[in-house]
Amino acid sequence: MELIKEVGDEELKFIFLKDDKNTLLEALYVKEFNEERYRKLRRYIREKLGEEFQRTISIGSNKALGKVLLISTDLVKQTIINDVVDMEAEKISKWLESGVIKELISKVSSEVKKTKKKKAKKKRSKSKKSKAKARRKSRRKSKEKRRKSSAS
Repeated sequence: MELIKEVGDEELKFIFLKDDKNTLLEALYVKEFNEERYRKLRRYIREKLGEEFQRTISIGSNKALGKVLLISTDLVKQTIINDVVDMEAEKISKWLESGVIKELISKVSSEVKKTKKKKAKKKRSKSKKSKAKARRKSRRKSKEKRRKSSAS
């Protein structure tokens, strides 16, 4: 893949690439995001901004959201490619300035944290329930033993 342009910083960046199949791609990379977070972010971007990222792509050892901007780049002039990249970069700059992307990323991160807490709490409560059930069963057995021993 050939890097054309990057917009953003190390934590959050939009990357424009030309792949081996002569396709111009736009990728959204967020540091420490996994497939689950990217899926949620993709949905929020579609809802709030009307942009459609098609899939999660691999860039080296990292994952990113990707969408195709232009196919058959070998058949078009470099000026057209530059114009497409510049138009997208301008739109992205506006998103970064307004903070809408960071807002969506924060929303996804907090949602994932809440989900993890709920799962942990549910797991804990299940174990508490099973312990309580075992305790009741044990008490019942000991009561029955006492009754039998007092009856005889």
